[in-house]
Amino acid sequence: MSEKISRRNFLRTATLGAAAAGLLAGCGNSAASGSTAASTAAGTYTAGTYSATATGINTTTPVTVTMTFNADTITDVQIDVANETKGYGADIADEMVKKILDAQSSEVDGHSGATITSDAIKKAAESCINQAKGVAVAPTEANKAETVVPEGLTTEEVESSVCELGDITPDETKDFDVVVVGAGAAGVPAAGWAAELGGHVALLQKQSIVVSQGNCGSAIIKSKSTDAGKKMWVHMTNGLCDWRADTSLLNAYVENSEEALMWYLNRAGLTDQTEYGDGSLVDSNKNPSDLLHNDEKEIFAYMCTSQDLTGVWKDRMDTYDFGDEHCYFFAPWIGPKPKNVGDVLATVLENVQAKNSNLEAFFNTPAVKLVHENGKVTGVIAKDENGKYIQFNASKGVILATGDYMNNEAMVKRWCPDVDGFDKKQYQKTGDGHIMAIDAGAKMENLGHTKMMHDFDSGLMYEEPFLYVNMEGKRFCNEDTGFVYMGNITKYVPKFNGNNVDANHPDGSLGWYCQIYDSDYMSYANSPIPEQVMTKYIPGAVENPQGVFTNLIDTYKADTIEELADKLAYNMDTCKRILEGAGVLDHDNDGRLEYMSGSIQEIELSFLVCSDSSAKAGVANRFAEIMDSIGLTVVVNSLPWDDYVEALQKGEFDMYYGEIKLRNNFDLTELLDPDNKYDEEKNPNGINFTGITDPNYVMYLNDYLAAGDVERDYKYNQFCSYLTENCPIVVIGFEKQEIITHRGCVKGVDANAGNPLYNFQNWEITLG
Repeated sequence: MSEKISRRNFLRTATLGAAAAGLLAGCGNSAASGSTAASTAAGTYTAGTYSATATGINTTTPVTVTMTFNADTITDVQIDVANETKGYGADIADEMVKKILDAQSSEVDGHSGATITSDAIKKAAESCINQAKGVAVAPTEANKAETVVPEGLTTEEVESSVCELGDITPDETKDFDVVVVGAGAAGVPAAGWAAELGGHVALLQKQSIVVSQGNCGSAIIKSKSTDAGKKMWVHMTNGLCDWRADTSLLNAYVENSEEALMWYLNRAGLTDQTEYGDGSLVDSNKNPSDLLHNDEKEIFAYMCTSQDLTGVWKDRMDTYDFGDEHCYFFAPWIGPKPKNVGDVLATVLENVQAKNSNLEAFFNTPAVKLVHENGKVTGVIAKDENGKYIQFNASKGVILATGDYMNNEAMVKRWCPDVDGFDKKQYQKTGDGHIMAIDAGAKMENLGHTKMMHDFDSGLMYEEPFLYVNMEGKRFCNEDTGFVYMGNITKYVPKFNGNNVDANHPDGSLGWYCQIYDSDYMSYANSPIPEQVMTKYIPGAVENPQGVFTNLIDTYKADTIEELADKLAYNMDTCKRILEGAGVLDHDNDGRLEYMSGSIQEIELSFLVCSDSSAKAGVANRFAEIMDSIGLTVVVNSLPWDDYVEALQKGEFDMYYGEIKLRNNFDLTELLDPDNKYDEEKNPNGINFTGITDPNYVMYLNDYLAAGDVERDYKYNQFCSYLTENCPIVVIGFEKQEIITHRGCVKGVDANAGNPLYNFQNWEITLG
């Protein structure tokens, strides 16, 4: 089916786990909110009408709930979901009103297929109930900014963050020397170094883990640089920044980055060295993984881009002559993907804490407000996962290391509109540090904001002489521009239905383009990338490509433009090509596909399906027809329920079409748990019929199920990435009038709320 299925030997293990209409509730950030049921004891409420809001599908216009109470009961509920998606969340108001009134509580079942809107309604209803009970209400998305918003901020910006304005009375106070907000690439080293210097340090993180998405760190190695060379580097770098850089910061990087980087590599267990020094082999480009590695954590420096800047250096605009002077730039890359700097930093934190008990980390504890007295920041108020406010006093200082604001739409539109409409690779970067600082009296710099564009993993990003075309196949720029500056250009190319299709970007997202190059590029490229590096990104060219996300590979090789265009058409020829890349070919020229294992092995896949459902049987037959068109034989075994179950239990299938009623939190444990394997004697109720043994599925799934609001999206994507990468099952479910499936491989869907398989005969399986 997909590349990943074929590469993972799906012939025995792939499962078509299909969920019927509405059973895939809980996608995204739709896990249960944990609202508290209202008590109906006499005199529970203060009679009156109360309103609250919460964010649903539409992130710009919240859901509003208005509830009326007498002393004992909820007497009326009004729900405004007019701005939610039509045919989805916008149609559930009456149903949810009835549920809340019947239960006299906000703790009710949501609407199947509209979980996000349901959760927003329940959250707002809970707030109304708490108001009526006189319970102090933690600020929600919509009431965070009810206090006057300070100059330099807008209500929308505050609402999109975790920050809270106004006075907050802490439930607990803790005293530290230094408080660091954010456990990422800046926060972890800052906290660790401060602790090693003897400070009592608190590290606050709103997620449950260390988070940093990059793959590289860098430094200027002073021991291999001359003073004049270092000054030349500062001059060159400032020129690349249109002479707007703060040279004092560039000089600070030059003087301190070597020590910082070596501290980071050492504390991660990647090297025993604490100082660089002449003669070091840390930057060896021959085989850096032999030196920089941590076998226990399976992390290493898989590539090194060290450069000795000496002689003449030319960028796209200027030439810089270092003469005989030297400035040595050192940049080890961390991998292999999906391992990244976040994995290294988690190891750094673990190792530093093991030797320094004075460093305390508080996860699931987002900072919401800075404490300041007499013009000086003296601490941070954070909120733990139970909603308790904790004031962290800092006698020596507070360090804000909260990352950027790419996921705060209001801030992006105001401060960096050039990237509005682009896909965002990372999550939960909501400008919390910026907002807390402004609330405490800081001013936002008007110019020079980083565009927050992060790398992609489907192909290469190098300064190579590629031909650039938009998603309509048209050239749109002078290719000498290079990928570094492409964000300035691609904001003008036609939108494309990428990952960012949502209420804010209904027409798709910006920034999508293709690179085309020929086999002669090595002869005219200034710094050509070796062919063996390129081929890792071509499906089937390398059997087990390392250092890339194989499920995201999206590079194609062809002999002609016409052939390339055909491969990009996402048709069954693409599926055939993927199978061929895995060695599945028509070896005996009989028009059918086979594989070689000492001799030619015919392929015949059995597809088990329950005949009690004509729709499911029809889907299985349709799948078999499509596979037959490329020479792959799929035999549908359609059995009545009892015989179907017996065949499942005996493992008499290569694939099966199953159905599981998912809980409202996307719990696939029953299918994925190694402990739930079917065994006639030991576990007769187990439904892990494919015999999945990998415990990581359940580990990532449990992390998601246990996640709080601030980290739910990240954990969900982490689980889905692993599920997609290894593909033990293909999930098909109904949501938003669409079929949700592995890599979006089903098109032409005309489903309805009662039957997600409606009109399945018109589906197109577009694998590639």
